[in-house]
Amino acid sequence: MWHKRFTQLFRATDKFNDHVARRYDDVTGSHYLDCVAVLYFDKWLTDEEIARLSDEPREYIKRFASFYSNDSN
Repeated sequence: MWHKRFTQLFRATDKFNDHVARRYDDVTGSHYLDCVAVLYFDKWLTDEEIARLSDEPREYIKRFASFYSNDSN
């Protein structure tokens, strides 16, 4: 029984690791803002944290999050 649970946990962890790798490996300047927008959308960043940014990137991040939250409904 413990082996089955371990295997399930390992597969879930490995799958999440692949997800993180695809999302963040080789992030360059042209994709940096998109990564920050995804972190905000996923609730890893707060309004307070993105308030430090200038208006243009902050508005882009909010539009990105709004678009995808409306898209998933």
